[in-house]
Amino acid sequence: MSERKRGTRWPVAVAVAAALMLACGLLRFGIFQVVQNVEEALRGPPEGDLLVIAIDDLRADHLPAYGYGYETAPNLTALAADGFVVRDYVPATVATGPCLATLMTGEPPWEHGFLSARELGHHRLAGEAGTLAEARAAAGFRTIGAIALRQHEDRLSGLGQGFDAYADAGLPRGGEPRAAVDVLAAVRDELEHALAGDDPVFAFVHLADLRERNADDDRFLAAQLAPFDDVLPPELLAGGVQEARRVVGRRRGSPEWLAFRSAIYDAQIHALDSAVGELFDLFRDAGRYDYTSIVVVGTRARFLDEERPPDGAPEPFSEGLLNVPLIVKPTEGASLWLDHLQERPIVGTTDLARALGVGSEKFEVDDSATSAVVVGPGLRNAAVVREERKWVFPVGDEASARLFDRTDDAEVLDDGVVPEVGDDVVLPGPHGIVLTVTADDDKPIDLSLRSPRGDLVDVEVVPGDAPVVPRPSPAGTSLGLSVRGNATVFVRTDRRATPLAIELAEPLERHELSLDGVALLPSAPDPDAPPRVRIERISSGWRALHVGERPEDRGRRARAVLLAYPPKEFQAAPEIRPVAGVAVVHLSGRGGVGVEGTAPFTVEYRLRAKQRAAVVARIGHRPVAWSEIASEDGGSGLELYLPPWRSPALLGEGESASNPRLRVERRHPVSSIDVPPPLLREELRFLERLGPYE
Repeated sequence: MSERKRGTRWPVAVAVAAALMLACGLLRFGIFQVVQNVEEALRGPPEGDLLVIAIDDLRADHLPAYGYGYETAPNLTALAADGFVVRDYVPATVATGPCLATLMTGEPPWEHGFLSARELGHHRLAGEAGTLAEARAAAGFRTIGAIALRQHEDRLSGLGQGFDAYADAGLPRGGEPRAAVDVLAAVRDELEHALAGDDPVFAFVHLADLRERNADDDRFLAAQLAPFDDVLPPELLAGGVQEARRVVGRRRGSPEWLAFRSAIYDAQIHALDSAVGELFDLFRDAGRYDYTSIVVVGTRARFLDEERPPDGAPEPFSEGLLNVPLIVKPTEGASLWLDHLQERPIVGTTDLARALGVGSEKFEVDDSATSAVVVGPGLRNAAVVREERKWVFPVGDEASARLFDRTDDAEVLDDGVVPEVGDDVVLPGPHGIVLTVTADDDKPIDLSLRSPRGDLVDVEVVPGDAPVVPRPSPAGTSLGLSVRGNATVFVRTDRRATPLAIELAEPLERHELSLDGVALLPSAPDPDAPPRVRIERISSGWRALHVGERPEDRGRRARAVLLAYPPKEFQAAPEIRPVAGVAVVHLSGRGGVGVEGTAPFTVEYRLRAKQRAAVVARIGHRPVAWSEIASEDGGSGLELYLPPWRSPALLGEGESASNPRLRVERRHPVSSIDVPPPLLREELRFLERLGPYE
């Protein structure tokens, strides 16, 4: 019996309760009070429950609720009948983890800090980002989450922030998705217990079964391959899916091959829909379905008959990835804005999150937004979607934008025309580093920048007539600069998390240097004084780091950070031999390792082949100047490794750099970066293996 039919009995129950009280001779006031109590008891939790289901690789055009001709998802069809579908929903990004982070925070990726599971130092949600789970918990909800992919574990992603229970244990170690039935099994007991209680419930469930490309269910096979009976063997359908795969697989790209893929995909959706129906039944069995606001949303779609761009292509925003559903069943009286989503011609992930009550900007009913922004993994590119038009361009470079008609994904932009996206569209700016140089006219400052990825793209000088001489390498792996006088140089890179190295041609004995506003090189000390930090080669690959050997340093607390460059693997840091009395801190997500102890102390570290190490140190309350660092490897520590995070976190609070001669600042769209927990080597290797849309 449906919930609606059950609901028709409740007024009868109220009337029976009132009649019994009359028979007992109770006063009218008592009758009304008891009737009110019964009504409230039958109405469910005052705030109403909230269920959000996020599904990877789900296409809107394969759902009957969006006009598809096959009944692939009866439970989602029934849900849409109780609510509505958003005809044009645009995900925040084509990378799953960052899209879920936007759904949880209401902020775009360049605000919440989770850019891509594979981006160095940006593989998780920033700790200060407020989440939907935290907002619901503050409102008295019991918060429960369950996920299907290991990269969304709380330790790796931070997406468990705010949940009372977050079912991320027992996920497959290899990265394959946990089946929907197993996701429900992992959370069933906790959810049933919460639904049996008095508190309202917020449940978030992430499903990823559609990432798998195979299915044994042939319920859609005959119908979709029937038009090709003149070119396919008659016994093919009798052999089921395996025989069809064997025969049709030889005709890759043919119409019958595309029909076979569609049939398999439809079977996967049908199986997933059954699991979604089981989840709905948990709320029905608890008598709370009618009082639950339900949202089913796709994180991204899947390529089927569209031609998938090759890896690394600049335009991953085909409708094959943006064709995403959003089905909403709002609950009358709940303190949410979900019912107003149907008033918007286009809905983005930030709109959905803010309608759920989270994010820096509250949902405005009268705001008929007509655009949404979607970004690629690592913010390497972006698209603006507005009604039937779609603009695609590299982040921060509107001059190379391309305009598409969304109805057929055909490019319609004339040469030399830059589209007007409007003031309401906010995009992340270009990323790179800004060098502010104050040099003597008769003595230039010569420096070089190096990148292991070959992504030093462009040099922009402000003002344009400044005496700056760039010397780029053909491969884009290095860039030399010679600066005279005053100049501001912006070096653009084409990746968000590019590790860079800056090397000066000679010591800045009379100059100051600052990194992100923190002084790293105060006024130079007496050049005849012994070094405060000394690097000694002791064997092949191994070095000894001596810290605090001057008499005035003895007994002071000292810190040093070693940064290997270039990084040989994801988040790799130099190996340290432990020493009694010296604490070792691995800066997970930052490619470095820190040591701390009482000066003087010595630690040994090992580098990989062709690696070098930049050293940043502090003894007492003063940073160690580069000229106070000596190395047997040549140079004197005059190489600064720029990992993609801000340096004050390395050494604690630092002195403010006033009027430095060389000022280095990272320009990137992320507002803040949290210090993630240390990760195991096996976890780091797992993140390395993820695909581009993870």
